[in-house]
Amino acid sequence: MRGACDGDEGRRDDLEASALYNLLERSVGPKFYDRDDKGVPTRWVEMVRHTLQTLGPKVLASRMVREYTEKYYAPAAASLRRTIAPLDGLPFGAARELAAYRLLYGLDQLPSRMAQGHLPLAGHRIHVQVHQPQGCARGTVWVIHGYLEHSALYQPLIAELLAHDFAVLLFDLPGHGLSDGAEASIDEFATYQRILQGLAQWVQQQPAQALPRPWLGLGQSTGGAIWLDHVLQASSVRRPALVSR
Repeated sequence: MRGACDGDEGRRDDLEASALYNLLERSVGPKFYDRDDKGVPTRWVEMVRHTLQTLGPKVLASRMVREYTEKYYAPAAASLRRTIAPLDGLPFGAARELAAYRLLYGLDQLPSRMAQGHLPLAGHRIHVQVHQPQGCARGTVWVIHGYLEHSALYQPLIAELLAHDFAVLLFDLPGHGLSDGAEASIDEFATYQRILQGLAQWVQQQPAQALPRPWLGLGQSTGGAIWLDHVLQASSVRRPALVSR
């Protein structure tokens, strides 16, 4: 998923370049040119040794290859196999189903960049969809549907939020929509809180501007109760809630 504001890339480059030049000028350079009577940059050497001792064991090619394989390549390959797997004798079954799903609920008509798929959360395979406005998002609204509903039914709400330049994140509760689980079941609310926490971890791994803060919570019926439970639990342990409102 890409960031919502392409124009931010140039500004971020400028900030990172400024920080790099500042680091070179005020920290790295002086250490390199400050030498003892033998011409040895002692502070520079100390810094190099410290870096090798602390970062060396972590920056290993084997670790990087393993992490890329486990976190990216293997899941991408599994996703591709599911997408192209035949259904009713025809190839690309999952892709055709998703296309039909978007067409049925009018999601293909939304003026958004849409991402859709499943995440393994709290022991379930949770269906998640993300909508980003065409321009810069001013924040992200997390929408949780009610009992006997699913996220695609909120197409008019998604359209309204996009019109006000909000990104929108929705998911189907277990047993609802395209998520797995016993049909139309209401699991214990602790499961929903684990789903929220797992989803937040996934969001934080995305580009900074893909689903920007502030994060706002919106829930209907059971979804509202899930948000209320989340806020009460967070306040009881003096921990910030995921959403600011």
